[in-house]
Amino acid sequence: MKIEAAKPAISPTVPPPRAIMRVSLPRDAFSIVSIIETTVSMFFEISPAGSIIKAGTVCDELVCQSDLMATCADMINDTIPDSAGEDSITMMPLFKEQKNSYRDSIIHHSLKGKFAIRDKQWKLLLCPGSGGWAMEDSVAYNKGLPMVQLYDMQQDVGEMNNLCKKHPEIVRSMIKDLEQIIDNGRSTLGVKQLNDVPIDIWKLDSIPGIDRTIIDDY
Repeated sequence: MKIEAAKPAISPTVPPPRAIMRVSLPRDAFSIVSIIETTVSMFFEISPAGSIIKAGTVCDELVCQSDLMATCADMINDTIPDSAGEDSITMMPLFKEQKNSYRDSIIHHSLKGKFAIRDKQWKLLLCPGSGGWAMEDSVAYNKGLPMVQLYDMQQDVGEMNNLCKKHPEIVRSMIKDLEQIIDNGRSTLGVKQLNDVPIDIWKLDSIPGIDRTIIDDY
């Protein structure tokens, strides 16, 4: 997601708010269950009226809706316990235009339980299709499409050129990162947490007749 501070339009009869946050969701309810970029990447706008954010500020850091929890706590000078908001990172440093590092990655999860993980350059989908209804994974598999999809999000935001065969080392590294985050029960620093249920990152049962050895290379 992208944070963008727009110039506010405030009525002179209404006291200016501290900040107004608005997240624009995709309109296509059919595809929002998927993990393709057009359904997981959203426009995040903040009105800076009376706040610390300068009008017209644009930030290209990775942020997630889960970050709202830690951000709201930070706004009131509070903290959240280790057992809550395990994937939430405060966005306040970004609002203040501080240059310290932010999150390294974001994990996406489709309605059907398919995983994707992305960083500032790469996005890896652990499914041959969309992970949802846009293109059923069983259909994609039967068409002979690879079990994973790797895209360079700096060059290919439309996810048209699957680079999984060209960069198998990146695929393996990102899968390892995903497995480590799942094992920790969190993507942030803090005490290791237990997952509510056992996590299967592949969910091969969703593809009838699949050769289960197909993931051995990953």
